[in-house]
Amino acid sequence: MRKILVLSIVALCAVIYPGHAKAVDITTDQLIELCRLDNATARDKCMHYMNAFFDSLQADEAYFGKECRTDYFKAKDIPPIIDWLDQAENIKPEGRKTVDASFALMIYMLKASEARVPCREAYGWLPFSALVERCGNDIGQGSPCKFYTTAAIELAKWRRSMAKKTDDAPLWCEKDGQGNLKELTYMPDETLVDLMKTYLAINPGLRALPAAAVLMNAMDSNYSCQKNDSEEKGSSGVEYRHEYDGEVSGFFVTKGGEGNLHTYREDDALKFKLDYNGINGHTCEVGGIIKDGISQPFADSKQAAVDPKCFIAFNWYDGRLAMFDLKQGEESSCHDYCGARAWFADDYFPVNDICRPENIYKKIEEATALKSEEEMSFAKDNLIPVLEQCDKTLTRYARWDLRRLIALAQYHNNDKKSCRAMFNQDDIRLIKMADDEILEEYSYAPADAISIQDAVQQMRVVYGLCED
Repeated sequence: MRKILVLSIVALCAVIYPGHAKAVDITTDQLIELCRLDNATARDKCMHYMNAFFDSLQADEAYFGKECRTDYFKAKDIPPIIDWLDQAENIKPEGRKTVDASFALMIYMLKASEARVPCREAYGWLPFSALVERCGNDIGQGSPCKFYTTAAIELAKWRRSMAKKTDDAPLWCEKDGQGNLKELTYMPDETLVDLMKTYLAINPGLRALPAAAVLMNAMDSNYSCQKNDSEEKGSSGVEYRHEYDGEVSGFFVTKGGEGNLHTYREDDALKFKLDYNGINGHTCEVGGIIKDGISQPFADSKQAAVDPKCFIAFNWYDGRLAMFDLKQGEESSCHDYCGARAWFADDYFPVNDICRPENIYKKIEEATALKSEEEMSFAKDNLIPVLEQCDKTLTRYARWDLRRLIALAQYHNNDKKSCRAMFNQDDIRLIKMADDEILEEYSYAPADAISIQDAVQQMRVVYGLCED
């Protein structure tokens, strides 16, 4: 895929580099100048342009054949990019006067070794609802909204051109007086704002998704160049799905079991409760009402008021429910619901009754109280199914307890080989470590280190029985 992109860019560079006659909205030189101005207004416009570029790529998981970055795009990431664009060996000075800024950023993504697109699960994008609000307030030529929408549309054009190996095919179309499709060459600002508002009203569940991607979906849905085109696809040609319908309820657990989320209907509202266990005993506790995929959590236990500064988004995609802080900055109070080393923003996977944490620990407690002759039957019916079905969402402590108890049952069943096989290589590595080595390995979290040491000691006893 990356080779195709490189060849396409080389071919396009031959056309536009330099002296390309095609009109552009923002040239590379203009973006460089804007992003280097030392005032808040310019920084805001620059950030909106950059956000649209990275939001689009992040939404489509277009990583250019590289590892994606696990954190979201920030203002501090901009200066190194601008410095790269301003170097003659990267883009010729005469080319910067005419080359679209979005195209120059595509060159940067391909050529700069340090260039990375945020992973899809890193979030941090501008939500579509926020873009609609900002554009509704001001979509003038110099507005942040204009910079964001311009970047999103420019990038869509280049990605479509590269996919089709030509820039002749129209990106969007409208009907002429006879009902025939023709290229959409101009859209008044007011029409674009109305389009976004209408699309949000029809699809409220999309409000928390990346604005650039949803904007392209809105354009494709209303100005497709395909007759009877009912599919909703991004302008890159990659289908962009959003499945949240406001009624995703049930029990959800993070990979590794740190977070437990319960969504449920009560008093004609969809509510949620969340408990998250972070590092070293730090936790999160938060709950509230979910409306159109957004929640302002309850500010107190009486549930009489909501937090005016915390907006939590819920996004259902690829069989999981993602939670994240919409504001993600100094304006947000969402961190107030968590300890210093805990944070609830994560992917939560739906679990059935057997994999709910409280049911798992109930089984572990029951197994601990059994007589040795009862263990094997109980393990087959209760513990082994949990280990097999719930592996993704088990905490390490639950996994260790299950393996230890199953191994003990196998030992009492005179099956030492199966007993030993219950412990994987990482378990055995910990078992053979001295206690002080375990404490040293987990010294970054002293409270966790003690709990891990206790769990390993229990496994060590059973593993010793299996080896005898």
